[in-house]
Amino acid sequence: MIAELLSLFTAFCYGSSAIFIRKGLKTSNTMSAVLVSTSIQFVILWITFIFLSQHSPTFDVKAVLFFVLAGVSATGIGRMLNYIGINRLGVSITQPLIGSAPLFSIITAAVFLTEQFALFVYLGTALIILGVAILSQRSKDQLKINGLKRMYIIIPLLAALFYGSLQLLGKLD
Repeated sequence: MIAELLSLFTAFCYGSSAIFIRKGLKTSNTMSAVLVSTSIQFVILWITFIFLSQHSPTFDVKAVLFFVLAGVSATGIGRMLNYIGINRLGVSITQPLIGSAPLFSIITAAVFLTEQFALFVYLGTALIILGVAILSQRSKDQLKINGLKRMYIIIPLLAALFYGSLQLLGKLD
């Protein structure tokens, strides 16, 4: 039961963070948002690690390289594109498209790691594609109303690609 509550709390925090980002971007810029949010995350994660970890960190040069690549792609580029999407498209369009990150994880795992998947993974992937297609269609109509460019939809999809690559980089050796 505690795992489910922690998962719900995590989802709540992630969803509400997009709202806070949108509000902050009204008087600031994307780079400031990325810098501040990443710095705060860094401090919180290290404090959590210090108090909750039972093991001291071990560093392997090859592993550190992959972790750096993951940090640059997901935390760096992915977050920046996410915030640009929130700034240009709004939370209601950007965040559901960011939700397509598992699709990119599956594609990259199949291509680069030659992983095999069960039927339910393919079914879930098809549902993700369907959901993104539906949201993109709705987004096109909403973009016409708001006078925004439809090509901006690519921004959160690219962010999802970088977020999805995080799992691939964690599995490479």
